[in-house]
Amino acid sequence: MTAKQALDNSLMKRAEEHMQGIELALAMTKRNMLQLATHFSADKSLNLLFLEAKKAVEADGINSIAAAKIRKMMLASIKPGWDKMTEEFDVRQLHYHLGPGSLSFLRAHKPSKFGDRMDEIRYTIVDTNAEKKARTGFETGRVYSGIRGVVPIFSVDPIIKKEVHMGALEVGTSYSAILANIDKINKIGSAVLLTKAHVEKNIWPEAIQKSFGRVIADCDCFIESSSRSVLETKNIIMAPVIRDLMGNSHNLKIIEYADKYYILYKEPLRDYRGSLNSALADARETILWDDVTQEINKFYSDIKLNIFYGIFGFFLIEIVLFFTLRVERKFCEMNNLIGMDGLTTIPNRRDFETTLANEINRAKRYKQPLSLVMCDIDYFKLYNDFYGHVEGDECLRKVALALADSLNRAGDYVARYGGEEFVFILPNMTVKQAVEVTEKARLAMMDLAIEHEDSKVNSIVTMSFGVVSVNLTDGMTATSIINSADECLYQAKEQGRNCVVS
Repeated sequence: MTAKQALDNSLMKRAEEHMQGIELALAMTKRNMLQLATHFSADKSLNLLFLEAKKAVEADGINSIAAAKIRKMMLASIKPGWDKMTEEFDVRQLHYHLGPGSLSFLRAHKPSKFGDRMDEIRYTIVDTNAEKKARTGFETGRVYSGIRGVVPIFSVDPIIKKEVHMGALEVGTSYSAILANIDKINKIGSAVLLTKAHVEKNIWPEAIQKSFGRVIADCDCFIESSSRSVLETKNIIMAPVIRDLMGNSHNLKIIEYADKYYILYKEPLRDYRGSLNSALADARETILWDDVTQEINKFYSDIKLNIFYGIFGFFLIEIVLFFTLRVERKFCEMNNLIGMDGLTTIPNRRDFETTLANEINRAKRYKQPLSLVMCDIDYFKLYNDFYGHVEGDECLRKVALALADSLNRAGDYVARYGGEEFVFILPNMTVKQAVEVTEKARLAMMDLAIEHEDSKVNSIVTMSFGVVSVNLTDGMTATSIINSADECLYQAKEQGRNCVVS
C-alpha cells in the first residue's frame, strides 16, 4: 500500500465513524420521539376529548364552534407538559391528526394552523392511521422537516362502549440537536441538505422563506439543519476540491476553505417513504466536514523526510494509530452517554435492562404478550482462539448489524447482553411470530458466511436461539423471563446448535 492510499484509507475510516455516530444518535432520537408520543397517547382524558373532536368534525366540520372549543380544551390540557418538554428536551412539534389519511386538528407548537390535509406528504401519519401501528422516520411536513415518532390514538366511546380509533399523534424534533451534540463531542461540522424539489413539494411557501431563505444555487438545495453557521456551511459546500479520495464513489473529498484543509464526507438522506421504496429519489444528503490541516501538512512533510531518511512508513503508522485511538476514544465516550455498546454500536446490557422493565410494564398494562430471545454465537471461544481477538471483534460487529437488520418493526429491539451473547425484545408478539422472526435472524447469520474452520457445527459462523413468549402475570419478573429464554437457549445447544428452540 502506498503512503497516499494509507492516508486516504485512514481519513475514509475516520469520516465513516463520524457518520456512524450521527446515525446512532438519529436512531436514539427516533426512539425518544416514539416514547414521548406514547406517553401523551396514554392520557385517557385527552383521548376522550380527541374522540369528541372527531365527532364534532364529522358533524359540523373542522372550523365549527364545537371543534374550536374542544381544540382549546385540548391545548389547555397539553400546554403545561408541552412547555416543560420543549424547555428541557430537544422537542419542537406535537401534532394531533384525524384519520383516515392526515387531517390536522391541533398543532401544539402552532395552534392557529389547523384543518389542512397532508395525505400526499405525511406518510408516517397516513400509514399509522391505516394500519394502526406506530411509526418513526424522517419526514418533511408543511412547516419543517423532522425526526418523528407517531402512534395511533384510541378511546372507549362511552355511548357505544367500544374502543374507537380517532387518528394519530406525532412528536417531532429536528436534526439540529443531534448535529450540535456530535459537534460538541467530536469537533466536526455537519449538516442536512434537502433538494429544492423535495422542499417545494412539501413545505408552505411562507415557511420556506422564513426557515430557509434562498436556495443555494451551486447545489440546488436548502440547508435543513447544521451544527455550524449558515455562512460556513454554504462556504463548505462551495469550497474547491483539492482531490477525490480513492475507491469511495466520490463520497469523500479533500477541500480547501479559509486556508485550511477539510475532509468533506456525504451520505444519501432517505426520508420515511424513501426508506420503504428504493425507487424514490433521495431527500438529498447528510454531510460532515472535519479539519485535517495538520494531518495533510504532516503527510507532505513526512514524504520529504522519507526521501532523505526512508522512515516515512514509521511516521504514517504513528499517525494512523493516533487518529484511530482518538476516534475510538471519542466514540466510547459518546456511546457511554447514550447507552450503546462501544464495540458493536447497538444498545448495551444496561440499556436492555431498562428497556425490558418498561416493556414488561407496558405488556401488563395493555394485557399483551411479550417475547424475549436469548442467542449467542456457536463456539465463539474457538473462533477467537483460531482467528485472534481482532477478527473476533470484527465478527461481533458484523453479527450485531445482521441481527439489527433482521428486525423490521419500530418497537423491536436488539442489544448485546455480554460477550458473544445477544438478546431481542419483541413486544406484542406470540411465540409463533417470535420464532418466525428469530428464524429470519438465524438465516441472516448464515447469509453472512463468516468462515469458522474450528466450529463443530458448520464451516461458517452460526448462532443458537432460545425463544420465550409470556402473557405477563403480577408474579412474573424480568429475571424469570430471562431465565426461561436462557433455558431455551441451553436446549438449542443441547439439540446440536444453529437452531431455534421455543
